Amino acid sequence: MKRLILPLALILALAACNVSNKVVETPAQPVAIEDFLHEPFGFSETVRNFHENFPGLKETRVLRKNAHNPEKSDTIYKLYSRKSSVMIYKTHFNREMLLGGVILDNRIKLRNGITVGASREQVQQAFSNLPTGSSSTDTLKISSEADLRTLKFVFDAKGKVKRISFSGYVD
Repeated sequence: MKRLILPLALILALAACNVSNKVVETPAQPVAIEDFLHEPFGFSETVRNFHENFPGLKETRVLRKNAHNPEKSDTIYKLYSRKSSVMIYKTHFNREMLLGGVILDNRIKLRNGITVGASREQVQQAFSNLPTGSSSTDTLKISSEADLRTLKFVFDAKGKVKRISFSGYVD
């Protein structure tokens, strides 16, 4: 009996210390098209946030004279990886706005897990107010007048996303 107590105690102690590393994935909740376009990546669109959420992005900068105040310069950031790129416009008073971009690989993900390689059904299920029949062609285009943004999903012959492009308006 004494011989069983020590091994049994060790087994119980190891079992109690065993920590599960299982990641619990919550199902994506469909969002309205306007909400999605307001924040397509699920975070505020700043250069810093892109670097934090997608480590390894390379960056180039281009200075541009401000159209309203020629003495001031604004900056256009191009964040890229492989064939994908995102452009962010940063004003001289540090306001950052998503200018546009193209996603051609699955490294950069949008809200609700939408990425290159996602199925047409996954894209449709990501939106709560997508008009019926709007995704029967090879391109699904959504836009928002409030945010002045357009987003296009291009599907291949198998119904998988092969390209995501987006554009915004900056005065």
